[in-house]
Amino acid sequence: MSMKSDVVSKFTEIWLPSTALILFLTVFFVMLIFVWKKSASGFYADAERLPFDEGKRK
Repeated sequence: MSMKSDVVSKFTEIWLPSTALILFLTVFFVMLIFVWKKSASGFYADAERLPFDEGKRK
């Protein structure tokens, strides 16, 4: 038996990867909603112009 399969077979904390997956999906969908909402368009309009501002600050 390989070392990898031996370690995986003795891993009993299934809650740990499940919790990580739920946390990742929650953060992903919250960021997705933030990016797609209409009120964030002002933030992204400013960010679009950053490369063309040549160091000028508001």
